[in-house]
Amino acid sequence: MKNKKLLTAAASTALVAVVGIGATLAYFTDSDETTNIVTMGHVDITLTEEEEAYPGEGLVFNDVMPGDVLDKTPIVTLEEDSQDAYIRMKMDIQATSGNITAEDLDELSQGLMEDITGTDTGWYLGGDGYYYYNAILSAGDQVTFFDTVTIPGSWKNNTADGTFTIQLTAEAIQAANITPETTAAGMISAWPAAEIEQYQNQSQN
Repeated sequence: MKNKKLLTAAASTALVAVVGIGATLAYFTDSDETTNIVTMGHVDITLTEEEEAYPGEGLVFNDVMPGDVLDKTPIVTLEEDSQDAYIRMKMDIQATSGNITAEDLDELSQGLMEDITGTDTGWYLGGDGYYYYNAILSAGDQVTFFDTVTIPGSWKNNTADGTFTIQLTAEAIQAANITPETTAAGMISAWPAAEIEQYQNQSQN
């Protein structure tokens, strides 16, 4: 009988222990939540030219002669509230009147290209026709694309009274989390295609 009482007591103790463990697990359950505020940054650039004859329309030059050197200084500025960014430039030269030929414009464009991509300018002409600046810009930084345009001295009478335009487009993309394509010499030659698509989609919104 004594043994039976001991077994019963032991079983009761075991049952109490199980209930006790269950209760302890219940006390350790918990829940909580928090809210994180994330503010997205942005990139912001401005393309300006010094001494604009007609604000908003760029520089206008009249009575230009072959061999003339025109003062023209396009400057890209990364605005003070902007995140770090890479920049690139597109240049489109078009004849708008007269008999200036494609060969004439190619000669002008070649001279400009040599000036833009000269030693230590930081610019590189990629295979996609964009000029890439090979450094990251921080807020407030300014970069000059070129500072003069030299009219080829070899231009002939067919260019007389003709008109041409130099259209410049500046673009920027965030520097964070971007890995541009580079040449063997380490010059930036393209932006990754995925980032370009994202940039274009954002620009349209």
